[in-house]
Amino acid sequence: MKVLTLEGCLHAGTSASSIRSEHQVDRRYAAAAAADRVADQERPRRAVAGAAPANLPAPCHLLLSDYSCKTNRVSSIRLFILGTLASSGPLHGHQIRQQAQNDRTETWTDIQVGSVYGALKRLANEDLIREVRTEKVGNRPERTVYEITAEGRRSLAAIHQTALRELDRHHDPFDLALAQARDVPVEHLEQIVENRIGALQVQLAEQRHAAETADPYVNEAERLVIQHLIVRTEAEIRWHTEVAARVAKIAADFANGIGRPQHLSSPDSEEPPR
Repeated sequence: MKVLTLEGCLHAGTSASSIRSEHQVDRRYAAAAAADRVADQERPRRAVAGAAPANLPAPCHLLLSDYSCKTNRVSSIRLFILGTLASSGPLHGHQIRQQAQNDRTETWTDIQVGSVYGALKRLANEDLIREVRTEKVGNRPERTVYEITAEGRRSLAAIHQTALRELDRHHDPFDLALAQARDVPVEHLEQIVENRIGALQVQLAEQRHAAETADPYVNEAERLVIQHLIVRTEAEIRWHTEVAARVAKIAADFANGIGRPQHLSSPDSEEPPR
């Protein structure tokens, strides 16, 4: 298991995509369906942006496999593949990759085009899609054509509703690492923050360039999604700049013991906590 250290969190960029991974699930869906209902009851409620519109289908339960294994975020690659097959009909992996490239999904989502084939195999193993035939054109290798299953459509409806309605409250590991940086020398902390600002500025420039390049080919919804990425990066730069201005105060608070963990009594002690 990969462990994130304090130093690693402080140096890490703001993107969470590098720690995301597809959740591997059991194929026994009879048992999984019951487990999903229990998990839905036990899963902590997350903020919802509003009540479900009246024209949406009845609420669908999300399968545990609809989330990535290291976060509680809905898997974007699942949403993309299932949505593409539902709207376009049976396709092989190369066609789905072409769709992702044509849509420039890597510009405005966390989807990596190269992850399509692996995700197709996982979705097929989970009976959310199924093989319908193989095709061979000329000397090209055989390609497997997939279609979405009834279970896949149910899963797609649940993923889509959840992604639209729930507010994403992802917590950046840097925040906790900063709060626990009492042993990091002030000069080192200043350099770390400046490095992060520099990385964010590069990211912002790349996003703006990508937005200009993609603009003639995207629709208004996609245009707003790209703008959303830019606005969030701009906000990160403003916040990091504020952190840089307050590093001396952060160090002074640590030196004065402000916010230091309180002494905890022994678990065997009968003295009640104060």
